[in-house]
Amino acid sequence: MPDFIAKGKDYTNDLHDVWLAVGDIVENGGEAQISVTRRSNGSLPLLRHWRFLMRDIAKIYQDNGVTMSIRSPNGGKYEREFDEHDAHELFTYYLMPVDPETGLRKSWSRDGRENMKPASTGERVHALEKLYAYAFERGWKLSRFANSEYERYQEVQNR
Repeated sequence: MPDFIAKGKDYTNDLHDVWLAVGDIVENGGEAQISVTRRSNGSLPLLRHWRFLMRDIAKIYQDNGVTMSIRSPNGGKYEREFDEHDAHELFTYYLMPVDPETGLRKSWSRDGRENMKPASTGERVHALEKLYAYAFERGWKLSRFANSEYERYQEVQNR
């Protein structure tokens, strides 16, 4: 039977404490087993929620005549419709934080992307909160999802 159980505890910032606890167990004749697992960088339901809202926003922008300008190397100018991918890029840049240590922008990607770092679940939820606030300030009606992961995080936070 183990002398020390820390299952579910995040020792990201206090790994030194883990080694001290294990050292105490071993010094007193006990045995210790350490298991390390990768922390989740977010969830697919939050990403799907975000992507669905990007479709809502793209539609709002399209209804207001927003287009994307395209310039060709030979000087030609073209336009195309603003789409959900443009909304994703715009609002990820606008609402996701920058890692203070590396200077890299956070990403919705679970594994990060070139020149980006994966955002934590909390950072993703916060980006959604800021997006809903941004939309509210402008009178936009964005979809809400009952029983979504985002709504569950909101319930826990607002208790």
